[in-house]
Amino acid sequence: MRLLVIGDVHAASERVDWRDLLSRRVLAVANHRLRRAKHFDPGLLSGIVERMGAIEADGLICTGDLTTTALAEEFDSVRAALEPARSAVVGRGGRAWVVPGNHDRYTFASTRERRLEGAMTGWEPSRGSPAFEELTDAWSMLLLDSASPNVATSRGRLSVSQKLALQAAVDGLNGKKGLVVVCHYPPAVPEGVKDGGGRRLIDRDDMAEMVRGARGRVVWLHGHVHEPWWWPWEGQAVRGEAVAGGGAIVAEGPGVATLNAGSPCWVDGRWPRGQGFWELELGVGEGGATVRAVHHG
Repeated sequence: MRLLVIGDVHAASERVDWRDLLSRRVLAVANHRLRRAKHFDPGLLSGIVERMGAIEADGLICTGDLTTTALAEEFDSVRAALEPARSAVVGRGGRAWVVPGNHDRYTFASTRERRLEGAMTGWEPSRGSPAFEELTDAWSMLLLDSASPNVATSRGRLSVSQKLALQAAVDGLNGKKGLVVVCHYPPAVPEGVKDGGGRRLIDRDDMAEMVRGARGRVVWLHGHVHEPWWWPWEGQAVRGEAVAGGGAIVAEGPGVATLNAGSPCWVDGRWPRGQGFWELELGVGEGGATVRAVHHG
């Protein structure tokens, strides 16, 4: 099974009206204009979406943060931008999934109104998370909603029901099976990655311990940190130039790995043409579940 993975598009609107003066949105717009906008090149997205649509894939996954401040117009913009890739995948009999990021639940109003669910027509799950399903005989998938509005931080949290669903999914593995977890936040980050406490998943150490004991293969797909990587917990993370090289990364049998989708429109000295997207191929071999990951920069 072949999946395409993209994250942290951050469609942005700098519109501010009088109601925003009483919310954290005005701070977000200022932060975007003064600090973040120089790192985002929205013009890169159309080419990336075109490349995604040309790949014969069975599924398309977005790991959240489609927007910057969860405005309806931002959701409309990103839905339209991603539609050619979604239509191509669905037209071949595939499906598209999305989980919210903290920017998609940026305000209490956007969370209460379930703006992401209402705007992203054609994307699953439409009824919220957790959502568990069998993808193949060897692979299953669990989608988690870790995003919630906060007054002053960007922390995420999983409800009790989602934690129980994660534990059940992990317990259901054996040496031959694999589990894809889709969650905006990572349960851990590689050494050297800046990840302040105000931006982390609450109880993430408990989540890490939960998946660390899995009897099969676990691949945790996330975003949030604007840097694509593949990190097998039993080894060194593949980051930076190693990712940009575009070589295939292959793993087989039990173990845990996190895959950071990165941010397709983010540009800096290391990523002058954006951070692209991932292609993930799920299978099964003699040693158990197999996964092959290729980054498209």
